Amino acid sequence: MRLALALAIALLLSGCGTIFDPAPYSPNTDKAVISSGEGSSAIDMLQFKTPEQAAVKLQALAQGYAGERDDILRQQLIFDVPMIGLGAATIINPIFRGATDTTIALGLGAAGAAGLRTYFAPQTKAMAYNSAATSLSCTSGVASAMAPEYDRSHGETAPYVQAKAKLGDSVNRASGLILAGQIPDKTLAAALLLARDQGQKALGDLASAIDVADTSPVHLQIFANAVINGTNKKIISGEQNVDAVLAALKTAPTSVTSTTVAAPPQASSALQTPALPGQKPLTPAEQATADATALIPTLQAEAAEAEAAANRINTIWATLPACAATS
Repeated sequence: MRLALALAIALLLSGCGTIFDPAPYSPNTDKAVISSGEGSSAIDMLQFKTPEQAAVKLQALAQGYAGERDDILRQQLIFDVPMIGLGAATIINPIFRGATDTTIALGLGAAGAAGLRTYFAPQTKAMAYNSAATSLSCTSGVASAMAPEYDRSHGETAPYVQAKAKLGDSVNRASGLILAGQIPDKTLAAALLLARDQGQKALGDLASAIDVADTSPVHLQIFANAVINGTNKKIISGEQNVDAVLAALKTAPTSVTSTTVAAPPQASSALQTPALPGQKPLTPAEQATADATALIPTLQAEAAEAEAAANRINTIWATLPACAATS
């Protein structure tokens, strides 16, 4: 009767998410986590539409793992307290001339508690859950930092979109002047070519950075799934690895190859400054010189603005690999 009762209790404990439950903790099915993460289901919990939403859900997932870690550490006392007590009694009993059978029984009891502790491996689970909580919380910070860079609420009037459009227009205008070959001052022509090339590079870097920001929710979602799957793998097989996912993220395109977009031949004439009444119209060479002189500082300023934005986004995104779970 007692054996049957013990087996019934063991089966009950093994399936209720306690230290005796062999299944890994799944935060995306935890109702409390789903609620705090503003999700409606396990599937929805791991779908990120924006970095801002990702930050909230990732932090909720991290808190779920942290809570499970704390529960495991508390429940670990089920093994530790009896094991320490039985171990101490095993040493003390013969000192006070206790029965040999009693000493053996106490030693076997301590060994049994240690064996159960090893089998259910609460420390392994606690370490894996702690690593997952730290990793997901770190990833939430990356998502929070990326959220302002992702803002597309204004559509085509978004700052990055406008900056990209302005710089692209300036690069096209510079290309038109260069191809027209009407700038008599070779030094000025060389300066314009240098400014155009810098603007073209900045344009490509900005386009790449905008793509990074736009696709960040998808990659954050992949990263979160990798952490969860890696933690489950750690619990089941003692191995945790998100290196493959990190390698895939590192090899994803981080820049685009910019191409020179030449302005049509008539672009140079479109820049012609209309002559005032009584003023002699500028010759093509004079007009080209005036346009190039005005365009160089504009290109430099717009290129610097684009590079600053691209560097800000790339710097934020470069911190993601450091969030990988390490234990």
